[in-house]
Amino acid sequence: MASQRNAIPRQDRKLSLPHKFNAVGQIVSVKLVQFMNHDNFEVHFGPNVNFVSGQNGSGKSAILQAVQVCLGVKARGTGRGTNVSQYIKKGAPSANVLVRLSNLPKAEAFDYEKYGDVIIVERKLLRSGSGSYQMLNSEGDPIANGAERVKEMLRYFNIDCSNPIVVMTQDFARTFLKPSGGQLEKNLFKVYMKATHFEQHLENMQNAHLHRQSMQSNAEIQERDLEALQEDYKYLRQRLEELQQAESISERIGAMFNCYLCALEEDSRRKLATLEDRLTQEVLQELDGLAQRKEQKLEEIQALKEKKEQETQKLADMQQSAEDTAEKRKSLKDTIKSLTKSKTIMGQEAKRLRQEIAEIKEEVCEDERQLQSMNSDYAASKAAREQEYRKQMAEAEDLVQSCETGATKARQTFRDFDEAVRTAEDNVQRAVEAEMRAQDDARYLDRQLNKLKHARGSRIAIVGGQDMVDLVDRIKKHEREFHHLPLGPIGALLSLDSREKATAVQYAVGHTFRNFIASDMHDAKVFKRVLKSVGNKWLASSVQCYIYSFNRSPYDDVRRPNLPEGVETVLEVLRFDQVPNWHIVQNILIDYGSIEVVGLCARESTAMRAIRGPTGQQLSCIYLPDGRKIYSRGGVEGSVHTGANPTPMLGKDTSESMRELEERRRAALAELQAAEDARCRSECELESSKGQRNRARQMTVQAEDALFEAQSQFELLQSAGPVVESAGEGALADLTASIQTNSDLLRKMTNDAKESQAEFEELKGQLEDVKAEITKSHAELETLDDSLQVAEKDLREAATAVVDAEKELEELQELKQEKEAQGRDREEEKAKLEQSIKRAVEEQQKMGLDASAVEASRRTVADWLQATINGDGDRVACDVEMDDFFTPDKLEREMKKQRKMQEEKERNGGGNALNLEELMEEKESKMASVKRSKQSISKVVEKTEEGIKKREHVYEKITHTVEQTVAKVFSKMMRQRGSSGKLFFDHEKAIISPKVQMHHQGERVEDMKSLSGGEASFTTVCLVLAL
Repeated sequence: MASQRNAIPRQDRKLSLPHKFNAVGQIVSVKLVQFMNHDNFEVHFGPNVNFVSGQNGSGKSAILQAVQVCLGVKARGTGRGTNVSQYIKKGAPSANVLVRLSNLPKAEAFDYEKYGDVIIVERKLLRSGSGSYQMLNSEGDPIANGAERVKEMLRYFNIDCSNPIVVMTQDFARTFLKPSGGQLEKNLFKVYMKATHFEQHLENMQNAHLHRQSMQSNAEIQERDLEALQEDYKYLRQRLEELQQAESISERIGAMFNCYLCALEEDSRRKLATLEDRLTQEVLQELDGLAQRKEQKLEEIQALKEKKEQETQKLADMQQSAEDTAEKRKSLKDTIKSLTKSKTIMGQEAKRLRQEIAEIKEEVCEDERQLQSMNSDYAASKAAREQEYRKQMAEAEDLVQSCETGATKARQTFRDFDEAVRTAEDNVQRAVEAEMRAQDDARYLDRQLNKLKHARGSRIAIVGGQDMVDLVDRIKKHEREFHHLPLGPIGALLSLDSREKATAVQYAVGHTFRNFIASDMHDAKVFKRVLKSVGNKWLASSVQCYIYSFNRSPYDDVRRPNLPEGVETVLEVLRFDQVPNWHIVQNILIDYGSIEVVGLCARESTAMRAIRGPTGQQLSCIYLPDGRKIYSRGGVEGSVHTGANPTPMLGKDTSESMRELEERRRAALAELQAAEDARCRSECELESSKGQRNRARQMTVQAEDALFEAQSQFELLQSAGPVVESAGEGALADLTASIQTNSDLLRKMTNDAKESQAEFEELKGQLEDVKAEITKSHAELETLDDSLQVAEKDLREAATAVVDAEKELEELQELKQEKEAQGRDREEEKAKLEQSIKRAVEEQQKMGLDASAVEASRRTVADWLQATINGDGDRVACDVEMDDFFTPDKLEREMKKQRKMQEEKERNGGGNALNLEELMEEKESKMASVKRSKQSISKVVEKTEEGIKKREHVYEKITHTVEQTVAKVFSKMMRQRGSSGKLFFDHEKAIISPKVQMHHQGERVEDMKSLSGGEASFTTVCLVLAL
């Protein structure tokens, strides 16, 4: 494959220019750099239908895939790969794809001032899986970046490359066309929903439902917010009341604090005098006694540790001795186990030898008795057996000769009847082929007659051909009738060999003919001149002329290949559905299976050159005006007469053509009846010959079985004779040898038994010695175990004593520390009292408290306390009398309670009263705003529900109308071939069920598996065209 390619249409390079395109969004060209198997490849397209051909693996599908990737389709959407990095050519770091789109005419252009006549979309792919989009104008200058701008442009042009109707990839076509049954029905429904945008409509409806639910949720949220704001407003009011109560508590705490300072000073002076009398002497005496007891305990612990170490060493020595003894005992046990096992084996071996010796002695005696009996019987029976053997051999030879003669006759009879059967089968095959040809001709004529009754004009024109010149005169002569009636069976066949035929071309162009095929450059130039004379630029820009030229000489090999069923089906579609003319196949480019081009040529030499044309121009099937078709399949070329001669039909009206077809159909039916009679006679002869051949085969098999049986008996007698003569002598010799062998074996086994008995006695003595040693070691081990237990007991007692002594020492140490701490605490208490007195005096001086102020605070507290006791004020935590309340402890406890109450009130209030009032005003404003928002959302929800109901109603009407239209088109296409079909849409199961009835079937078919390959292909073509 070439590393660089440049492909443009053969007809005209100028078609790739923007001004040749008459619709926005058309693809002008595609350029691929390091993309899949392309190094640097650019292809330019024409404004009409474009065909890309080439060998397998040449990169045709890569062009379509590059267009999808560049126009926003993800890697999974292309059906080939999961990441765009997989499209980069092997060995390249990145890849580029450029797609040029037409932006004309200006009235429908996308941002024409920025981009101009052409919009260039560039997609860069990187190995990391990322990439970038860039949009350029006609001059190649960058205008915008990012995928969003590309999507905006595609939405404006209404281009959706992920829709299979817009771009149908090979993988999608394979999965769409091949499956049958339920999977095919589901695939048809998916394509139907995507093509009609019903799938997008359902997604939009679902989004609308979600939006309505979201708005309803928002309304509920607004309701909850309103309730929360009302709760907050109530809560702020409670907090304001709590703050007002906290201010009165604060004043009460100040009066209590004044009383507390005076009471604290008096109480501290009294405690200080008492503490100085009780300090130090008794604590110091207790500390001295504890130190002496500690020294005694340390000496006792040292003595116990030394005793513990001695006991530990003694215990370690005894454990080592016990381990040595246990190791020795284990070794002796292993020795006993080994000796015991050997003793058991030796005993069993001796027992076995004794049994075998006894058995051999009995065998020797029995063999001697048999030898004597056989010597007496052998001589008597030998003579009688020899005489019987000679008689059997003579009878067997006679039987073999008789069976050979019968088998030879049976084989000859079978060969004669088999030759007769093959002859009859050939006759039946020829009769069947003749009947099939007659049936094909009859059906062919029936279809042509039916198509001729419903003939309609073709929209495809053929340019060129000397034999078609007179057709233009007929078209011109009946030009007025063409405006009111169908064109009839001849279709529209035009020739451009002279200027007088320009009228026919103008008529074809004016009646929506858009694809013309010229056989050479001269015809193409004439066509362009005529087209220019029409004077309509829009029509001229929409017409496409294709040129085919063939340059290879013809061949004379004429053979008929077997075309596959799919090829025959496509030919039928072209001949009877696309073009009503039954005897002419128009020039149409097709990419379906193995068929590339089907065409019409005027002469056989031109047809042969078309068959062998170069790749991209080669025709696979050519129809000549005399009814013959030229084809090529697998290197084989041929010319076959189809049984129809179209030349007399050209120019005739429909009624005359129908009369001729009816006569030919009746003649074909008569030929068919005669062929069926001949086939029945041949089949009867074949059945008779087969019966005779089967009987001859059975006789042959029976004769061969009898011969085989006779030969087997003869060979058996031949091989048995010598054996019978030598059987007696061999038996005597074998018996004598057996007696001698058993005697030798008996002597050997007797010697082995004696040796085994000696070894058994020796092992028995060793076992007794080992048992004595293990008994001795067992006694030593028990003595060591007793000593070890005593030592361990002494060691545990010594360890326990050490632990107890250490524990008592720790208790003495803790007691000493406790006493020292008590002394320090009293010193600290004294210092605190002195500091408390000093602080109380300073606080009174600082606050300017005098006797009158203290007395006023005392009266305030007393009034509150009296009101509390009477139940008019706040609750007091403990019941007290009026006189006992003014002590430092009780005043301090009550102040703590009052402070807690104040803190709780302030915490409940949270801030100052001014801020709370501002917050309350703010909450009132928010509540009013939430109420207005809730009312607005409720109105939006009502409008949304109304719109959803309307859309659902319209959707039901539209789907019903579209489904009826598609079903009618499908049924109409099926009726054109004499068949019938219906489509059933099931939105609940998401399937489209096709039910068809072919013209030769009596029942409706619901599963396309039951159709033949051609019928299924025809049904699928009609179904796809209907969608």
